[in-house]
Amino acid sequence: MKLHHTEIITTYRYPDCGEMNHRITVRRRTDVPGTGAGLEPTFTETFKAWAKIAQVSATAYQNSMQINHTITHRITLDYRRGRTITTDHEVVFGDTVFKVKRIIDINHTQRFWVLECEALGSTSSENYLYALAY
Repeated sequence: MKLHHTEIITTYRYPDCGEMNHRITVRRRTDVPGTGAGLEPTFTETFKAWAKIAQVSATAYQNSMQINHTITHRITLDYRRGRTITTDHEVVFGDTVFKVKRIIDINHTQRFWVLECEALGSTSSENYLYALAY
């Protein structure tokens, strides 16, 4: 059976209000020269939001690894007028930090964002994986 053009285009399902049950912090990371050698992270443009956090499938994870653009989670949150989220931003949930890799405006309606992220580990700056990600 031949698919028509309108059947091929994917539209995302909007999240139900009960699905967005995780309190997250979105922050912009900027590295500045530290005292001595190295860089010190500073965080600006911080805001809190309710979100849905979901792990990606094993196939999506494996495909993202093949192109060296690792995606481990998708985070859905309300669209915020007057705010922008870029790949300079991080999402903090509990003690886990996620680096934003890609931002999607669901169906281009300015209602919800889907952030494709990579889990970096704990918020501790001594965390080896967190330090290697930047």
